[in-house]
Amino acid sequence: MNKYTLQTLVAAALLAGAPAGVAASPSNAATYYTTQFVQLYGSPGPYSGTLQLRISPDNIISGYYRAEDGQGPFVTVTGGRSGKDIWLDIGPNGAIQIRGSLERGKIVGTAIDETATEYRFTATPEDHPLL
Repeated sequence: MNKYTLQTLVAAALLAGAPAGVAASPSNAATYYTTQFVQLYGSPGPYSGTLQLRISPDNIISGYYRAEDGQGPFVTVTGGRSGKDIWLDIGPNGAIQIRGSLERGKIVGTAIDETATEYRFTATPEDHPLL
């Protein structure tokens, strides 16, 4: 996946009428993450972006992803959590699926896109009041 493929997936999510997101309770503040996707085989470099996630008391995750260059639109993220295990779907019909774990506040795992390309995925929390 290159930068333009990721932007295309993001744009497709919006054009497909992806839901605007799930409302969270006021006490459930968003956490912002800086992300990196590194292709497992033959990657020209990492693809970076920003995640904004909320985890409900029922461990349901909702939020948004945006490519680092800020040129693409925000795309919805859904998922869940069980203990340290976390799973995220980015885009319509889970165009990018992430499976990982929470390790010292970071999300570390693997991602696979709709072309079955695999990536090492990391999301590092940041102090970011606004996206």
